[in-house]
Formats: sequence, C-alpha cells, structure tokens
Amino acid sequence: MKLLNGTSTPSWLSGHTGARSAYQKPVIGTPRYMYKEGSKQYKYHLEHYGHPSKFGYKDFTAQWTLTNWEPDELIQRFKKTGTRLFIALAGHHDGFDTWNSKHHPWNAVNVGPHRDVVGTWAAAARKQGLRFGVSVHQARNWWWFQPSHAADKIGPMAGVPYDGDLTMADGKGQWWEGLDPQRLYGPKPPR
Repeated sequence: MKLLNGTSTPSWLSGHTGARSAYQKPVIGTPRYMYKEGSKQYKYHLEHYGHPSKFGYKDFTAQWTLTNWEPDELIQRFKKTGTRLFIALAGHHDGFDTWNSKHHPWNAVNVGPHRDVVGTWAAAARKQGLRFGVSVHQARNWWWFQPSHAADKIGPMAGVPYDGDLTMADGKGQWWEGLDPQRLYGPKPPR
C-alpha cells in the first residue's frame, strides 16, 4: 500500500486486524449514545435494559464473559489470510481495560471475563509467529463518557442522574461494591 508521502507500508503490516468487544451493540457508539436522551441507542437501551440510571455501561462490563472465545483458533484463521500483525484493543474510550491493569480496577481480570484478554491475545499471536501490538484510546475517555453524568431532561425520569454520577459509596451491597464508577466513566464535569 502506498502512503501519502510516496513510501510503502512494510510488508508485515498488510492484513493487520484488531479485536474489540465489550458487549453486543445494536448500533455503533452505544456506550456513549445510550446516555443521549432521544437517540436510537438510548431508546434501544430503555427497551432492552431499562433506564441508564439503573442499568448502565458498568453493568455491561460484568456481563462480558468471553463464552466460546477461542483466541488460538482465531489467530490461526487470521494467519491463514496473510495477517502478519495482530493489534488488540487494550482500552477503548469506555475506560475499561482488557488486561490485568494496574491503572484502575475496572479491567477484564477483575470484572467480566476475569482473564487477561490482551495477554491471551499476545500469547496466541506470538505462538503463531505474528507481530503483536496494542491500541489504547484512554485519552478520549473523559470527553467520550461525559453524557453518562447527565440526566433525562423530559419524561418520568427527568432529573434522575444516569449511573455515571454514581460513586464508590453508592456501590454498597451492589455487585460492583468496592469499585468506583468515576474511575470507569471519568470524573464528573464541573457544574
């Protein structure tokens, strides 16, 4: 592939792929837009999961189980297509780390699949002789999840804050006790 400056990409870069999965999304951008009152993602969320003040993104992280995930088989398939580089998603704008992160406890070892997803991808890729990399999009977390700190403006839930407004103290007796949602969603914006 020719780049804009006239040079070519390294041969090992062609056929690269990545991995991103936190939950089944009906529409791209669901984690952000499920908090945007009136959006199609918000409407879908209400219909299938309830109001985002009661069931939000944090709850999806616990439901991500990786049932039937077979990284060795998947990497073999990628290699057969000519893939020479595999890039795993270590953290998207959602603030959830997919490795045994020391950055914060909202990670795949502590919540959800209870395993080091990035480490598993790395081992599978290296076993097949593929180059391995990670992608981290954490820098956009603060901006991306700001809608989680809002509330409906109209309707029966008007003024009820979404779950992005919750703190560690609110988790007492909940499945997420001891975890601070502010670490997942990013800090509340100034009001």
